Amino acid sequence: MIALQARFKAADGFVVASPEYNGHLSPYLKNTLDWVFRLPRIQARYAAECPFRGKPVLLASASTGWTGGLLGLQSARSVFPYLGCLVTADQICVSDAEHWVVNDRFRFEDAFAEHIRKTLVAFLRVVGDLRPAKALGNSERSLA
Repeated sequence: MIALQARFKAADGFVVASPEYNGHLSPYLKNTLDWVFRLPRIQARYAAECPFRGKPVLLASASTGWTGGLLGLQSARSVFPYLGCLVTADQICVSDAEHWVVNDRFRFEDAFAEHIRKTLVAFLRVVGDLRPAKALGNSERSLA
C-alpha cells in the first residue's frame, strides 16, 4: 500500500478510466482509493501526506450500453472531490464500446476522436497550470 500511495503522490494528475458497476464506480477502484487515502490513519508518519489533494482528474469510461458508463462517472464525481482532487468538467464516455473495436483497437469516427484529443490536450493544460515546474510540451505534441 505504501508503494501505491507513493505512485499516487508522485503523479501530477490522474486519468481515471473505470467501468460502470450497476450505476456506480467500480468497487475495486473505490476500495483502492479508500486504502490509499486512509494510509495516514494506519501509519502516522504519512499523516501530512495526501496523495490526492489539489490534483486534477479526468474521468473516462467505456460501456457496451448506450450511456457509455455515464452513471458510474457521476458517482466518481462525488468520490474524487472528497479525496481532495479537482475533477475537470470534460469527460470521455464511449457508448456501445464493442461497436468501435477493430483489430483489438478502438477506431472512432473522426468527430469523436477529435473530441477525445481536445479533451486530453485540455486536461494536460490544466495539469501544466497546476504544476508549472514540469514541462508538458512533449505530451501535448504526441496528442496532436
